[in-house]
Amino acid sequence: MARVDGVTAALAAETVLPAPAHGHGVALFLRSMLLASVILPFGFLAAYAVISYRVAFGETEQVVQRTVDVLAEHTLKVFETQELILDKATNLLSGRALMRSTTCPNSMRRFKA
Repeated sequence: MARVDGVTAALAAETVLPAPAHGHGVALFLRSMLLASVILPFGFLAAYAVISYRVAFGETEQVVQRTVDVLAEHTLKVFETQELILDKATNLLSGRALMRSTTCPNSMRRFKA
């Protein structure tokens, strides 16, 4: 038993020091708890980051798909309008619509003659 200055023999006899093997187990447990207290929050943070990334990516994908649909519809309308304009111009230049048109000014009819 180790001797400590200023301690009575009765107190020294009552003091029980832990066995070295038991102290090693406690130290290992405390180290593992310290490691877990550092690793687990990072694990939860990484899991949250992955989940929120997937949710944001899915929402962005939906927004892009809606935008593409709107652009496709707009493009179709533009092409239909251009086709209508070309048909009208072809009819006017061929003279078929010029004679039948009641809204066309008289000055346009003179160009045909």
